[in-house]
Amino acid sequence: MSALKISFFGVLVVLMSTRASENTSVKDLASIIGALRDKITVLESQVEELSKPDDTNEQKVRELEQTLAMMEKKMSENSKAYQHRLQLQETANSHLWRLIQSLRENKTLIDQKCNEIEQRLTMELSRDMHNDMCERLNQCSLNSRGSRAVGSGVQGVAFSVYLDHAIHNLGPNQILIFNQILLNEGHAYNKFTGVFSATVGGVYIFAWSVAARDDGTLSAPDIWTKLVVNGEHKVSAVAESTQLRDDEMGTNVAILRLDQGDAVWIAHHDLGNTRDIFSSDSLRVVTFSGALLFA
Repeated sequence: MSALKISFFGVLVVLMSTRASENTSVKDLASIIGALRDKITVLESQVEELSKPDDTNEQKVRELEQTLAMMEKKMSENSKAYQHRLQLQETANSHLWRLIQSLRENKTLIDQKCNEIEQRLTMELSRDMHNDMCERLNQCSLNSRGSRAVGSGVQGVAFSVYLDHAIHNLGPNQILIFNQILLNEGHAYNKFTGVFSATVGGVYIFAWSVAARDDGTLSAPDIWTKLVVNGEHKVSAVAESTQLRDDEMGTNVAILRLDQGDAVWIAHHDLGNTRDIFSSDSLRVVTFSGALLFA
């Protein structure tokens, strides 16, 4: 404001000098000075008015600041809620992953239990069915077919079967089902279960053969098998192909005393990675045979 007054007084001095030089009357100068003072008063009033704070703008600023503070608070609350939900999700995912891992680890045990149950049921079913069926067949069917007795009052029992196809991914202790019959004298062998059931007690001879071929498609070009009596491992046979297109066979023979109703079968002997067995209907290299020697 002082600068403004100085500026106007400067103008006043100039005007006075000019007027004086032009012989202006004192009255006129006084009138000019009064007018200038009036203008200065008006300008001072305008400056004061401009210098006053704008309550409306300040109110809007305060409202905006309050709104911003509320938004920041809301964002903070949402962020905390999101972090909490994220932690809950991570915990749930961790529990789920541990459950999946546990199921995967137990898969092998479940498969083994299933195989054991299947074998037990197969053996029990074979015993019951074969004992009843063979007893009746021995009384009528075999006599009508002229079956020859091994000993006095004992009818002959003999079988010879083969596998007409390859089997992949054999399970532990899986029974080999020789599905093609060459001879089944006494009907003691079941081609649907692969189990032989002794119709009479006595001494039996059993022989079987297995084959392996590395044709580039099998998971492992070798196979281990075993002769099993009532779930008990007796002897084994193995065939191992060591090079491409190399055919190998393994055989074994066992002479055993059996009681009536004993069950005998050939099973996969789970050693290493041996899971495939090679055979075909034209080659017939995987076989299983047995016969009653004497009662």
